[in-house]
Amino acid sequence: MKLECPQCGGKCDLQPRSLQLICPFCNTPLAFEKELFLETYKVEPTIEKEPARVLMQQHLCDKGRDDAIIRKEFLYLPFYRFL
Repeated sequence: MKLECPQCGGKCDLQPRSLQLICPFCNTPLAFEKELFLETYKVEPTIEKEPARVLMQQHLCDKGRDDAIIRKEFLYLPFYRFL
């Protein structure tokens, strides 16, 4: 990740999981708060409801279970990864 040094304006490379570095241009020590580097991504659904229903019924049949779907809901399940 490239960061701009507040002292000289030089572009510094911050390595993953690093919270501090020394600017290679002006030797200013820099420390960063972890919250500044929270990256967020949003993954849009890539399957339509009907194909998903068919796949689920197929899965239930393959497992030898009753293939009746009583209630269906599409849920958002958040995923967090801490480095």
